[in-house]
Amino acid sequence: MSHVLRLRSPSGVVRLTSAAAALAGAACLFAATFSTVIEIRVGTTTRLAGQDTHLSGWDRHGAALLVVAAFAVLMLAGALRRARPAAIAVAVLGLVALLIAVVGDAPHLHETGFIGEVYEGAAAGPKAGFYLETLGAILLLAAGTLMTALGTSKHPPASAARRPWRTDRRGPGVLPPPAALGGRVERGAGEPEVASSRSWPGRSRSR
Repeated sequence: MSHVLRLRSPSGVVRLTSAAAALAGAACLFAATFSTVIEIRVGTTTRLAGQDTHLSGWDRHGAALLVVAAFAVLMLAGALRRARPAAIAVAVLGLVALLIAVVGDAPHLHETGFIGEVYEGAAAGPKAGFYLETLGAILLLAAGTLMTALGTSKHPPASAARRPWRTDRRGPGVLPPPAALGGRVERGAGEPEVASSRSWPGRSRSR
């Protein structure tokens, strides 16, 4: 019940929203792997005999985005449990995906390669895959950073909660027997010595 209440708190809502954004980012990376990142065309056509004019995320960097997406989902499970290292890992994975898009793909978006050498007027440009991988990376980075900023749980674990010390059933103001206090009670100056547990009122003398 307390876990549900914490999720309904403002920080809990932000954490769930960040988790949803991270899941969307992982889905974008998955889709980008099998989508066209760079398209090469000659004039108005992209169909060239014996030439691959549609380069997907898999063609560009293999299964890298799939690995990033899978690890991001695994780390997200820990981040939802307020594990700070897991939230940091989500942000780092987003940064890795962003580097793949910005450093690995962006400089080559307009390169026509061999097709440009053979066909005059060949041109290349980004397609949906590039925008998907960039969006997915930004979502992971933003979600991981936000969950890291929210910090760890300030609530003590359930095992740390202890029952308060039970008071004596005879009512308030009544001291427990000396046996419960180690068989000895400290007394102040001028106070009579407390009787032993054997002569304590209300206790059975029988064994």
